[in-house]
Parts: sequence; structure tokens; C-alpha cells
Amino acid sequence: MLPYDESMRILADKLRQCQTRQGWYRMEQPLPAVAPLAWLHGVDSSCRLYWTERSGNRSVAGVCPELDLTLAGAESLGETFALSREVLQAIPGAHFYGGMAFTDQMSAQWRAFGYGRFILPRFELIQQRAETVMACNLYLPGGEESRRKCHEAAAWLERQASRIVVQDTDGYRAPGIADRYCVPDQQQWRYGVEQVLTAVAGQTLHKAVLSREVRLKLEHPLHLWDFLQRWHSENPRSYQFALQVESGDCFFGTSPERLFRRQSRLLWTEALAGTMTRGMDASEDQAFEHRLINDDKNRHENALVLDHIRDVLAGLCERLESDREVSVIKLRHIQHLIHRFRGVIRPGITDYDLLTTLHPTPAVGGSPWHEARHLIHTLEPHSRGWYSGVFGSLGLNDTEFAVAIRSGLLRGRQLSLYSGAGIVAGSEPDTEWQELDNKINTALALLDG
Repeated sequence: MLPYDESMRILADKLRQCQTRQGWYRMEQPLPAVAPLAWLHGVDSSCRLYWTERSGNRSVAGVCPELDLTLAGAESLGETFALSREVLQAIPGAHFYGGMAFTDQMSAQWRAFGYGRFILPRFELIQQRAETVMACNLYLPGGEESRRKCHEAAAWLERQASRIVVQDTDGYRAPGIADRYCVPDQQQWRYGVEQVLTAVAGQTLHKAVLSREVRLKLEHPLHLWDFLQRWHSENPRSYQFALQVESGDCFFGTSPERLFRRQSRLLWTEALAGTMTRGMDASEDQAFEHRLINDDKNRHENALVLDHIRDVLAGLCERLESDREVSVIKLRHIQHLIHRFRGVIRPGITDYDLLTTLHPTPAVGGSPWHEARHLIHTLEPHSRGWYSGVFGSLGLNDTEFAVAIRSGLLRGRQLSLYSGAGIVAGSEPDTEWQELDNKINTALALLDG
């Protein structure tokens, strides 16, 4: 394998020799092993993105958007997906990366992200199993402008050839937390839970998921890419994602929950709902797992998601099956009930159909959805933005989206961390408040050392 700098210069030479006719082009060059998060430290770009599949088989770092599809609202999603598909048909090995919000109710702090953004990076470093590749995606308009664009991209690669940063995770330093407050506070939270329970008792609602924003002021700047590496090492069986936009604002997260994965016409999705803390030792942990599996409230919460997925996918799949029994997925501080689905989608069904059918699930919204949405927007004093929305990788033959939970928004030294809890019959406000803490404890521990 050639050294990193030489490999980058070879790709730069390929670009200079590229044909100048109009159209989309994609070029790839093998690299020695380079961690995508380490690479993001040193690259020259104001827009950076990161995506890791839950399996750990594929991680991507992308910079310099070649095409940035920003959505003003939900009504433009279909057009955006249609355009992305046209591009991907021209360069089938490429992917768009990005996400979208929980709903279209957004506040000013999310303005840089829009309702949604799906980005085709000009440069992407892809680590897939034991292989590492640098890819360049370019649209060439033809003629002299094409030559200029190719030389510009080649020059960028040559600049990066000497700027590789080796990530020293042992040298990570927590920024420290100078101030912290919650929106809603605990008294407001109790009121919100009681309002949901009243609606549940009146049989107008089965479940609503209420969320909380913890607003932190950091003592020192957060070295985000180091932080993400440390967070993922604490919860390795999770998706990890980040989008840093031109303003410097960054939405990021480490989520255990899949919305869906599609490979050709094969589909995987899941019902992940129902939560219990981890035990202090193996014996206590096993006891908590047994309690979680046999707890009526948590099983009911999971069943609402299970039934929803089965119902909405019935018209999209020609075959759909699920696990016979619920199982448990374990994270650093908590464990969840999970039911997995496998299916074959009908011919003609698109990623747009799957996304708009499955999002948002009752795991982050509620059931029935319209009633839950009304309560959420009435009771929550903060804007969720992209929290509990989706984030993922959009490809021609393979697409995967995570539910964007366990996530945060970083703006300078201001950091918001989000978590939510499903409120159903039997929920207790203070117990659910503790669950909100449990879901962000890993991140808080890394931030405060």
C-alpha cells in the first residue's frame, strides 16, 4: 500500500487528466488505514460530515459539498429524493449524507440546518472493513470550466496530503461544564407528563413521547471529533453521525436505533422502545434485564411501535416478518427492548416511501400520531429541531437511516443535549425524569471528566 501523501497525489493527477465533457464523475483511490475522525481534524473545509453504520462495517468522513440539497419543509422531500436518485444513477458508488427534523416546527437555533439537508461531498474518506478509500465526486459543466474545477479539486487534495492528523484519543481532555439548566425544568416536566396521562386515561391517546433539552455552557472548547471517538467507544453498537455546517454549528449523536436499512429490495427495521438502567454488576444487570422483559408498561410501549411498523409496512412489503420474541439491546448506562423486522419491499417502492411512512415512529412521537404531535407541540417549551428526526446515508442500491436520538447541538461553547421518554399508562413523572438523565449520562461524563 502506498503512503497516504503519495496516494492523495495520485488521485490529484487522475483529476487533472479527467475528461472535460459535461456530467457527473466519481474517482477513487485506495489509501493506507486512516481513521475518518482523525482525518476530519486536519482537513480544510468549513462543512464536515461523519457517518458510521451501527454494524461498524462502514465509516465515512465527507467535506466540501459538491451538491447540497437543503429542504425548506416537508413538501420538498419528494423532489429532493428524486433529484438525488438522478445523480446517484450517474455515479452509482456515491451516497448523499444528512438528515431532517422531527417535524416542521423549527426555531432560529436550527436555521443553519433547515428542515433537512442531504449532502453529496466532493471528497469522502471511506473506511469499509479493512479497506480505506478516498473518493472524489464532481459535476463538470464542460469546457474550460471543467478543467478549472478539476485543477481546483486536485490542488485541494495536494494541500491535504501533508496535513494528516493522527488522533490521540488518550490525550482527550474534557472541556468541563460551567453551567447547566434543563428545559423544561422538573416541575414543568411533571405537569407535561400529567397532561399526557390525562389524555391516555380519556382514551384519546395511547402514548406521547416528551423530550427535554439540557443546555450546557462549556468551560473550554469541545474537541468534537475526539469527543465523538470517545463516545462511540463507550457505546460501540450504535450509529454515529455529525454534520458541521458553514457557521460552525454542529448536530451530532450516537444513536442505538435504526429507522430502516435497504439493500436493493431487502428491508430491515425495528421497534426499539422500553428502557431500564444497567446493573452495577453482571447479576444485577441480568435481574434488570429480566424485569425489563417482563414489565407490562415497557412491553406495552414496545408493542405500540411494533404494531405501528407492522401496519404501515403492510402495503409496502410483499413479505414481512419479525422476531417471535422481544430481546434486549444493551448500552453503557441503559438497556432497551427491541423487536426486529425483515422484509422484501414491493417493486417501485422508494426510499422516499419508506422514510415518509416510518418517520416518526411511536418510539419518538406517540400513538396516535396526530394527537401525540398536538400535545408535544403544546407542552414542549423548546424546539427539537433535528433531535428525534433522522440521519443517514442515501444510496442507489443501499440506504440506511438512524433515528437521531442521543444527540446534541453544538454552537461555540454552548451545547444542548436532548433526551426523551415515552409516556404511557403507568408512567411516573419522576421515574421518567431519571430516565432522561440516564440517556445522556455517558455524554455528560465525557464532557465533565
